[in-house]
Amino acid sequence: EQSEAYQNGLADGKKSGMTEGQKLGQKLGQKLGQKESKLTIAKIMLDAGESIKKIKLYTKISQKELQKLLNEQKK
Repeated sequence: EQSEAYQNGLADGKKSGMTEGQKLGQKLGQKLGQKESKLTIAKIMLDAGESIKKIKLYTKISQKELQKLLNEQKK
């Protein structure tokens, strides 16, 4: 039989791990949401005929991501 201290330590470890996992998941979700928002804004700016330079300045997306959007719009 396992000691009470062991059981308490195990429970504390699980709780701590779950809390940390939730925090990491929230941060990841926020980053993904922010990226999606920037890509949406870039698409709107492209549709409005804004310059590549301006889009990169305002959205802070990479040249690679912007090129991917341009390629998608050509299809």
